[in-house]
Amino acid sequence: WLLRLLGQGEDYIDNMNTAPPLYDPYTGMPLVSSIVPIGFFRRWKKKIKLERDLKKNPLNKDIYQEIENIYEKENDYKNLIKLYLVTVNTKALSLPVEDKTIAYHKLAVAYYNLGKLDKAKANFEISMQLLVDVKNDMAELADLKAANFYYLYLLSDCDDKFAYLAVSQFEKAINEYPDYEHKLNLYLYIATLYEYQKNYDKAASICINALSIADNDIQKANIYHTLASI
Repeated sequence: WLLRLLGQGEDYIDNMNTAPPLYDPYTGMPLVSSIVPIGFFRRWKKKIKLERDLKKNPLNKDIYQEIENIYEKENDYKNLIKLYLVTVNTKALSLPVEDKTIAYHKLAVAYYNLGKLDKAKANFEISMQLLVDVKNDMAELADLKAANFYYLYLLSDCDDKFAYLAVSQFEKAINEYPDYEHKLNLYLYIATLYEYQKNYDKAASICINALSIADNDIQKANIYHTLASI
C-alpha cells in the first residue's frame, strides 16, 4: 500500500469518472468495456511500438522511461527485470554510479515482488555497496538507502538491526530534506516498520505526524485507514 499511496489514487478516481456503466441498463449484459479496460488495447499497441523502438535505440532515455512506466502500471515484473538487467549490464550506457545504484534497487524490488527473494536480497546488497561510492547529496539517494535497509529487514526474518538502520535513514532524510516531494512516503515507511515491530504507539504517532503534510484527501484517507489497522 505504501507504493500505491502517492499518485495512483487520483488515476483510479479519474478512470472511475470516465468509465461507462458496468452493465447495459437495458439488457443487463456486461459491457465489453467493463470486461476489457478502455485503455488496454491503446496501451498494448503503444507498448509494442515502444519495445521495438527501444531495441533500435537502447540509449534513448525517453523511450526507456515510457516503457518502464507501462510495465510498472501493469505490475509486469518479468519485463521490468529484463529492462533493468539490460540497464545494469550494458557498458555502452556508461551510467553514473547514482543511476546504477537506483537501477539495482529497482531490479531488486522487481525480484522481490515476483517472489525471487534470494535474487532480491543480492541486488539490494549490490545497491548498498554502490551507495558507498556516491558523492552526491540528494534526497532521493538518502531515501533509496533507507528503502534498501527496509527491504533487507523484510528479507532477514525481520532482523531489528536493519529496522534500526532503516528508521535512522528515513528520519535523516526527513530532517535533512524538508522539501523532498516524497516526504510522506518516508513517514509511512517508518510507521510500517514500527508496526512490524509491534510498537503500535510509535506507528500511530508517525501516522498522525504524516497527516500534517498530506496534500490531498486520498492521501489522508489512506493514512486514516492505516491508523485504524494499527
